Amino acid sequence: MDIVAAPGALAVGARRGVPLFGDVTVVSVHTRAGNPRATAAAHDGAALQHAVATKRRRYADVHASPQACLLVLGCEVYGRWSDDAVKIAREMAALKAQQAPHRLRHCARHAWSNRWWALVGVGVHRAIAEALLRHAAFDLQDNAPLQPPPALADLLLGTGGTRLPASLL
Repeated sequence: MDIVAAPGALAVGARRGVPLFGDVTVVSVHTRAGNPRATAAAHDGAALQHAVATKRRRYADVHASPQACLLVLGCEVYGRWSDDAVKIAREMAALKAQQAPHRLRHCARHAWSNRWWALVGVGVHRAIAEALLRHAAFDLQDNAPLQPPPALADLLLGTGGTRLPASLL
C-alpha cells in the first residue's frame, strides 16, 4: 500500500469513516517490449482496468472488508485516470472547500481540484521520466522540503494576483 489514511483524517469523512488504503499504479498501453497490450487499441482504458482488477485481487481482503476502503489510484500513461482517483480527488476538494466561506466554496473546490491535479500530473510525469532514465543513473528526485499549502486567496487569484478583501475571507 502506498497511502493509508486512518479514521479521523479529513478525507475519510467521505468514505464511511473507515480507513482508506490507497495503492498507486501507473500503467502503459505498451508492454516492456514496446508492443501494444492486447486490448488497449480496441477498448479505452483497458490497461488501466486490468491493473485495477489485479490490485483488487491482490488486496481482496481489504477490498471486501466493510471496515476498510481500497482505492486503486491508477493512471494510464498518456493521462487516463482510474475512477477511484477521480472520485477521491473530487471528494477531497469538496471537503477542503468546506473550510472556505460559503460564497467561495464552489470556486475553492475548483481551485483545490485544479491545484492537486496539476501536482499529481507533474508527479506522474516525473515518475515516468525517472523510470525511463534510471538505467542511465540520472536522478530527477529532489529532496526539497514540502511547502505549506497556499492561502485560499493565493490559490484563487494566483501568487501574483490582487488579494481578496478581508471582508470576503
